[in-house]
Amino acid sequence: MLYQDLIDKPVVVRSSPSGVWQGTLVTVEGSTVRLHDARRAWSWEGAASCSGLAVRGPAGGRIAEAVTTVIIYEVCEILAA
Repeated sequence: MLYQDLIDKPVVVRSSPSGVWQGTLVTVEGSTVRLHDARRAWSWEGAASCSGLAVRGPAGGRIAEAVTTVIIYEVCEILAA
């Protein structure tokens, strides 16, 4: 598994249908991931891209409250946060 070293670590995930999420990576199966304590980033300030969000975090914007577990389909990017 390519993302084995990211299991149980904070990540930023980008999915075409559901957008950008931050949480703790639990599993990766193909293009489907499971996150714990996940928050959807609707919009953010202080980073120009998902990689900037993973490195610096948001300086503001619309970040949703955390959900215990979320399964995200069609993931195209997983970044260590």
